[in-house]
Amino acid sequence: MKINGLPRKIAALIILQIFILSCTIFYQEPTQTPTFLPSETPIKFTATPVQKIHYVDNLLGLDTNPGTKDLPWKTIQKAANSVLPGHTVNVMAGNYPEHVTIKKSGAEGAQIIFQTYGHVIMQGFTIRADYVTITGFEITDTPDHPINGWGILVDGSHCLINLNYINYARRGGILLFVDEEKYDENGSCIVRNNRLYRNTYVGIDVRGRNHLVEYNEVWGSIQHHPNVAENPSWADADGIHFHGTGHIIRGNYIHDITFSDPENINPHIDCFQTFFSPPYQEAASNVVLEANYCDNAQAQSPYEVGKGFMLQEASDLIIQNNLVKSFVGIKSDRDTRNLTILNNTFISDLSLPTYFSPAGIDLTNAPDCIIKNNIFFDQPGQIIIQSNSINLDAGKNLASRSDGKMPLTSGTYSHANDFWGIDPFFVSQYDYHLSPDSPAIDAGDPVPVNEDFDGYPRPQGQGWDIGAYEWIPNDN
Repeated sequence: MKINGLPRKIAALIILQIFILSCTIFYQEPTQTPTFLPSETPIKFTATPVQKIHYVDNLLGLDTNPGTKDLPWKTIQKAANSVLPGHTVNVMAGNYPEHVTIKKSGAEGAQIIFQTYGHVIMQGFTIRADYVTITGFEITDTPDHPINGWGILVDGSHCLINLNYINYARRGGILLFVDEEKYDENGSCIVRNNRLYRNTYVGIDVRGRNHLVEYNEVWGSIQHHPNVAENPSWADADGIHFHGTGHIIRGNYIHDITFSDPENINPHIDCFQTFFSPPYQEAASNVVLEANYCDNAQAQSPYEVGKGFMLQEASDLIIQNNLVKSFVGIKSDRDTRNLTILNNTFISDLSLPTYFSPAGIDLTNAPDCIIKNNIFFDQPGQIIIQSNSINLDAGKNLASRSDGKMPLTSGTYSHANDFWGIDPFFVSQYDYHLSPDSPAIDAGDPVPVNEDFDGYPRPQGQGWDIGAYEWIPNDN
């Protein structure tokens, strides 16, 4: 099933989020990063957790109250200072002009939970603790501060950041932070079903180990926040950054981050970006990026173009089942290696200028990569650029243009094992599922991709289909 041409997962996400709202000049890697204060040691407990519910109400409460339903606290910070493992804090509807710092940890099986009852607006959380859940808040107007300026910053592990709406945060939306002494300590967080709008620099920044980032929507990111005293030289406007290892990043929807926005002076705009910039940004490795929808087909100068994935000094990434609308689908350089790129659908726009170097996949100094079972449609530039990237294993990719012209190919890349100039027969101009007569059906290589973008098992027929979607009988 599709709703107004949107993919099933994206349509479902939008419906869920509407329900939630009803309830409540040259690109270079950053040469400077925010200066973070030394991490504070989370307060941990070894006593047996006790289940307890606290209440916060800024209209009826007092911080001298016991925090019960009848006698609630006034501030969320009072609750953060008072909780123990297993405690839940119910924050009643209202506008809370406070940025809250959480230093007390929960425990395995005894998460500390902050949740909303009705529509709660506040100025964000800085979490220096483990086993903390934040769910249901609208966060905006964060301070102009390198730490507290984030909508939610987590310096800890086993967090759950869920169903929040973060907008106009001055230093970024959500940051899973880690410093060089805690690379292997901060991890195993879940960032799920959050909406991130017009936050500065980036919607979500993931660092550390083994995080799950899924079904979030990021749009309208801005390079220069109008209420930041001094925007740094490295400022950009991106969707999701990822560093560290072991993450799964799936089902996210990134769109409408534009060069026409007056706050976007000269950014490069990436749906997904990774780079190596110690001590805070590790090189990314062993990360799975799957079933994400990136809508970023735009360009205004040779260095200001919309990319799906911007990868530098990364290794062992799996990029599969993504729907990517962009000027450059994947740009990989600076010793990135061992990429596995399977069953994606890359869409571009033939009206975009070719002198800004568009490409489906651009591999520069990126050896030992696999590119199979991908669809490239209406790419105005070369489909796959292979430059100083040895040991490329590519095949069963389909490339087509709606104007009937043959797709372009780099002089170092042979498309002998691909389907070149073959119409994939999408369902419609805006629906990239396959029609029953598509030549992409059963035409792919058998690869370790067991589901498609919509979550259907692969293969459905005699073989793997090409592209992000498996053809499902009676569903199209």
